[in-house]
Amino acid sequence: MNTSVHKKESLAERVANHLSDKIIRNEMQPDERIQEMRLVELLKVSRSSVREALLILERRHLVTISPNKGASVASLTDHDIRSIHEIYGALITHLAVDVTQKWKYEDLEPLFEYFNTLLNPELEKNIIGHVIDTGFDIVHLGCAISGNAYLKEMLDNLRFALYRTYYLAINHNRDEICHIITFYERILQAAKERDVDEDRLRMGELSMMVMEMALKGARNHRQAEQRSD
Repeated sequence: MNTSVHKKESLAERVANHLSDKIIRNEMQPDERIQEMRLVELLKVSRSSVREALLILERRHLVTISPNKGASVASLTDHDIRSIHEIYGALITHLAVDVTQKWKYEDLEPLFEYFNTLLNPELEKNIIGHVIDTGFDIVHLGCAISGNAYLKEMLDNLRFALYRTYYLAINHNRDEICHIITFYERILQAAKERDVDEDRLRMGELSMMVMEMALKGARNHRQAEQRSD
């Protein structure tokens, strides 16, 4: 998955992106303590770079920093998953309606180009990451069409938390990937036809479906962890 920032990265940002991938892929568990000195030794970077990286991760809602306990991986309870998807669902539905009402002819081609990459059979080995990345690429283009800087900022702030829940949802429900792709297609087609009601309906259904998939994935992951203990 492409969790990198779109600019020349500082050392702290590279460390943050490295840890982001581990958290998103559940290689670092919810509530797991993060030991600064261990990261310094493992990654061969300064302690100040690690601390700055942890602050970046806190802004991404992937890490919690406590004055007494230090840094730990952010929790991902059922309540957390519902909370993330409820607010994201409202924001993304607003964006979809905005795009449906505002798009110009030249906006459509890049949107459908991104979608068409999902139909490439060569991507089967990395389909999870590609489905997630493509969804966020389409959101990024949608924000440009919308022109609402405040909406874009709120969606950007939730991006990494969404990466985490989407990975959990799709990795544990691989058979549902085709349904997500179908929803992408229906949402884009409704936007093309300027059908606001259809777009609002489909976006709401997609948000609910992914949330339920993430909840199921979280339960499966917890059960697997319990069996391994």
